[in-house]
Amino acid sequence: MTPKEYLKQGINVGIGTDGASSNNCLDMFREMFLVTGLAKYLNKDAASVDALEVLRMATVNGAKAMGLTDCDVLAEGKYADLIMIDM
Repeated sequence: MTPKEYLKQGINVGIGTDGASSNNCLDMFREMFLVTGLAKYLNKDAASVDALEVLRMATVNGAKAMGLTDCDVLAEGKYADLIMIDM
């Protein structure tokens, strides 16, 4: 199944890295890129999984998958990490 099919069924899809001991890469941006590229290829659809959904998979859905309800979204009283990207 593809991410698009899981999402249609309401299944929580999270993105993460598996650690330096497995593939020596802890780059979440690379993982998000791979999700979009592979989903487009598998579904033969350039709009298969949009950027907002992939960002949600890497943040909110990842926290949900790990049971981290105190840091899943930016909200008062929750823990947060913040990154800024200079385009």
